[in-house]
Amino acid sequence: MTTIRYAYRFSFPNDSVKEFVIELDNRTLLVVPQKNNIAEWAKLPHNQCSCCPLSIDSIGYCPIAANLSDLVMAFKDTASYETCHVSCTTTERTISKDTIVQEGLSSIMGIIMATSGCPIMDILKPMARFHLPFATVDE
Repeated sequence: MTTIRYAYRFSFPNDSVKEFVIELDNRTLLVVPQKNNIAEWAKLPHNQCSCCPLSIDSIGYCPIAANLSDLVMAFKDTASYETCHVSCTTTERTISKDTIVQEGLSSIMGIIMATSGCPIMDILKPMARFHLPFATVDE
């Protein structure tokens, strides 16, 4: 399976670093799950969206929450307004920005939400191939 790869790196003023790799199946544009330890809060019946057509009988976890689980756990003790340098490396380029944690996470969450297999968010999946971290509204 060939993949589209986004490698995010958060570098903090205290010299700590957090890295996340997101891989999408090149054919389906679905995120390739990185691990099987999914948080309990990702279970489908836990605050299931009112418009969600998924059934607990067919799927145990919200696909978006399951794919965000590692990210949420890694940043659970980090303030959203903390300054950092975020870079995103793809096959074609590296994009980086001095910003705050919230903006870096927003970029990652956007790609994960569109490619997790959520039937509601699937409409955004074609945009994933052209993901541009830190894009402005005009871009």
